[in-house]
Order: sequence, then C-alpha cells, then structure tokens
Amino acid sequence: QAGLDAWWPCSEGAGATVDNAEGTAGHDLNLTGTTWDVWSDNGGNAYLQTGGAGDSFYTGGRWFDGNDDTVVVTDAAELRPGTGEFQIHIWAKCDSNQVNGNGVFIGKGKFGVGEWMFRLQLTAAEYRLSFYGDAGGINIQEAAGVNRADDTLHLFSVIRTGTGVRIYIDTVIPTDGSDASAGDDLNDAANLEVGSSNSEAGRCLSADIYQVFYSKKTMTLAAGRAEMAAIYAQGAYA
Repeated sequence: QAGLDAWWPCSEGAGATVDNAEGTAGHDLNLTGTTWDVWSDNGGNAYLQTGGAGDSFYTGGRWFDGNDDTVVVTDAAELRPGTGEFQIHIWAKCDSNQVNGNGVFIGKGKFGVGEWMFRLQLTAAEYRLSFYGDAGGINIQEAAGVNRADDTLHLFSVIRTGTGVRIYIDTVIPTDGSDASAGDDLNDAANLEVGSSNSEAGRCLSADIYQVFYSKKTMTLAAGRAEMAAIYAQGAYA
C-alpha cells in the first residue's frame, strides 16, 4: 500500500524483530525473551513463542491473551497523528471471552490530552468498537445491538480527514460511527502500542491480530475509503 508509515504483516519465522514492511527499520516491532518454533497445526508455519500456553507470534498473526501481552513500537513523529489526516486498518479476530472491559487494538496513552486509543469498549454487556482521543475531544462508540468480540475475523478501521473521524467494520461505518472533531491534536509522544495502551494489563486485548496498517498521509475521505476497500479485498493473509 502506497504512503504507509508502518505496516506489520507478522510473517517472520526467525529473529528478534517483526519487520515493518513499509521499510522504516526504526518502526520494527522489537521482541525480547522470545524464541521461534514451528507449529505443526498451522501448516508447518513458524511462530514466535512468547510465554505461556496459547501465547504466540506466528506466521499470519499474533495471539494476545488479554493479560499482559503488548507490542511496543518506539515513538517517532510519523507515528503521532497530530491534527492531520490518518488511517489505521487492523485485521483481527477478537475472542468472545475478553479479559478486560477496554481491549485496545492500538494506541498511545489513554485518556489524557493528545492521547488516543482504538479499542473494544464494554458497554451494557456488548463489546463495541470505539475510538477515543485527546481527553474526549474525539469520542466515538458504535450504537447498541452489536458485539465485536465474536471469534470472527474482521477488518477494523479508523479514518480521519478534514470532515471528521469515522470507524468502520469490514469497510462499513456502523451506526454512531463518526465524530466531527477532526482538529483535535493527537500528539502524544509515548511509544505506540499494539494490543494494549499505556502498558496497562487492564487494557490488553484478547485477540488474534493478523496485520496492522498505519498511515498519516494527506488524503480525502474517498481516497481513504478506497484504500480501506483495497486492504479488505486482499484479505488478512496477503
């Protein structure tokens, strides 16, 4: 995908990093205390064992157990959305047995000024898609009647352009899935985290995460939606 600032396909079989396929080595995912192995039930594909049972980084995705799993990416200016356009697309299968009420796909900090989280938020016994940023300056949660912790693979997306912020599931914007607050400055300089935020166990997501796309290039809403459609069409295993 052209214009990406980071893309983690999670397809390694050796080494201590997960490559940022966009090309910036400083945005690789750095792994510590881990070893690679082969999982015979996954077609012989390699995976990275990171701890207890069911806790693995394998070709095609990473399992986040919801307790203490997170991947930290060193902060850089291009990983701060700021006030401009950005888009994030995440292929993930969220476990129906979530450990926490706020499982974060990707984020920086949590509720403070400049901080942001793209997450599943538990409300009235439903895990709904949510984007929260800049101390509530941006606050989106899809309407009641859905549960995204459904053991089903989905493309979860958020796009911000000059017309506002929108969240999507499988390229479709849900009811109450937009916020006109396009100008809020998401400038937090903390490290970017995948699978949690603010390094808090209480924000860990229970899910398989297959691919993560991040871009803050200038674009129209139509262009962002077209790129989202292309990512959806190529599938989680491309």
